[in-house]
Amino acid sequence: DLLELVSEALILGAGTGRIAMLVMRDLLVLVLVASVIAVPLAWTGLARWLQQFAFRTPLDPLVFAGALLLVFAVATLTVGFRALQAARTDPVRALRHE
Repeated sequence: DLLELVSEALILGAGTGRIAMLVMRDLLVLVLVASVIAVPLAWTGLARWLQQFAFRTPLDPLVFAGALLLVFAVATLTVGFRALQAARTDPVRALRHE
């Protein structure tokens, strides 16, 4: 549980920024692995689909790079917000419910 992990880290003296980085690092690794799998599959699928048309357009790698940047930004903002929110909670109150 994220709240329990954050509470234990706060009790052991970790700062809010350190906790946010701890949580976001795990997420960004998962997003990176998913991107490594998804981009070649999407590239291949789009290339095959675009070959069916009479007027072909080349695939631009910048489109994929922009999509990856957008995915990383949304993931970082979402998880960062939740991690900072969890880091600001009172660890004693959070652990009391366990």
